[in-house]
Amino acid sequence: HAFPISFHLGTAIAALSTGHFNPSSGVCWMGVYPPGCNIEGGGTECQRGTPYDRLFGFGFVFVPQAVYSVLIALVMLVMGCHAWTRYRQTIRKNRFARISDFGRSQRTKSNLVVTQCILYAISYLNCTAWASVTGFLHERGVQMDYLGKHYWIAVCAITFYPLQGFLYFLIFNRPNFIERRKRRQRQRLDEWEEEEQEERQRQRQRLDEW
Repeated sequence: HAFPISFHLGTAIAALSTGHFNPSSGVCWMGVYPPGCNIEGGGTECQRGTPYDRLFGFGFVFVPQAVYSVLIALVMLVMGCHAWTRYRQTIRKNRFARISDFGRSQRTKSNLVVTQCILYAISYLNCTAWASVTGFLHERGVQMDYLGKHYWIAVCAITFYPLQGFLYFLIFNRPNFIERRKRRQRQRLDEWEEEEQEERQRQRQRLDEW
């Protein structure tokens, strides 16, 4: 977390101080101002930025993002392979693990991890896809009509992009919520069993008295 936050915050401050950080579609980006002034035949003189702003944006954002994303993916892949190897070794030690409580708990944990990964991926794609669409249209020179035909694209981009951290927070706490719900269900079941047992005792007492 420290590396991407510090790197991108530093490049954003540097680009802002040198005039390379300007409005672009629904967010601020390394580009020229006014938008489209670098297009040939546009007839507008650029007040901020240089013709190499796209190259700066690509080098300062996408390249580092790709590098640390690949590194994190490789680290998680190695950790996953190591965990799977340990799991298989445990299965070999216990011949009946497939039908035991341990085997069922391990499969439950594996399904929970897979579900968490899928939810993280869906949340990431949903939060970044709309902003990527607006950025792509802007780079293609499309005049964005945020109050007209591009209204819902702009609404989705501005709504979901800032919600990425909040959605991650919900997904991160999802296992705790599931565990608390199961705990409440077990408590209710235990209370019901206690009530049933007390009722049976009262019935036995009544029968003995009779």
